[in-house]
Amino acid sequence: MHQDNTGWTIQRLTEDWVENEVTYVTMPGYDATVYDTAYMMGETGSVEFDITTLVAEWVGLQYPNYGLLVTNDYLIVSEWPSLASSDHDEAAWRPRLVVEYHESGPGVQSASWGRIKGLISD
Repeated sequence: MHQDNTGWTIQRLTEDWVENEVTYVTMPGYDATVYDTAYMMGETGSVEFDITTLVAEWVGLQYPNYGLLVTNDYLIVSEWPSLASSDHDEAAWRPRLVVEYHESGPGVQSASWGRIKGLISD
């Protein structure tokens, strides 16, 4: 990892969870497979993940959809990186899922989750 970059990863959750009740201690289980890694350059920016394989697995019923685990590899404890949630006051900062699906073709063509804005704060 470069010092200026914050690497974010996407993994598949394997258990159900309740949005307003989950904490680091009570977070649901997750699969070790990393579906994608994206980097936020500098102190502010956005990240976008290619989760086509994961969405295809959900659509093909290979795995139930319990959601995504987003983690980062930032190691400087005094500066915590964060990403906006769906509750953010500014709609442009909220994460979004975009899926291109063709029922008559091979199924999921592409899926991305992100354009999430974030920041590193002291």
